[in-house]
Amino acid sequence: MDLINFHFSTDYEEMCQSCGGSQYYTALRETEPLLDKTRNELISAIPVVSIHAPIHWDYDVISIVTAQSTTGTGVITEIASTWTDFFGLQSGFYNRKLRSGEELCFAGLRTAALNLGANAVIGCDIDYAEVGGVSSMIMVCMTGTAVRLKNHDIMGADFASTMERCKSAMEQLRRLEGLLKGAPQVSY
Repeated sequence: MDLINFHFSTDYEEMCQSCGGSQYYTALRETEPLLDKTRNELISAIPVVSIHAPIHWDYDVISIVTAQSTTGTGVITEIASTWTDFFGLQSGFYNRKLRSGEELCFAGLRTAALNLGANAVIGCDIDYAEVGGVSSMIMVCMTGTAVRLKNHDIMGADFASTMERCKSAMEQLRRLEGLLKGAPQVSY
């Protein structure tokens, strides 16, 4: 019943079996990736800056936020990096892996901040490390302070509405994920 109410934005207490069929479960399963895509597109509007006290920002400090990414380098990267090291060149393989790790961490910081009710991250610090023994892995770690901006206009005219849409998409995703966890699995 909760799934149908979510799908139709209604508040029914009961419904006949023919109205509560698996088609709604399937439709909601298809809605999940769309909401996730919307959230991912909007979340990039959350500013992440390395400055500890941005000029003209009026904000409340919420909490520290962190994100980590660990990526295996792989045999091809190791072989290619040996040649680039030998010739003193830049390693495109490593650079791409580091950039990918950074992107994951930025998304993680933004998501963590939004989950706390924040709409910006200040004082961001990025650290890199090689982890593992024989099989090398690259780790990217980010830390920042999640803040709630009071003067949204500092970020532009659309910032407040973008944050509301992002927050709404995240809330719908959480609610949908909760409903889908408790829903019976449908097989075809």
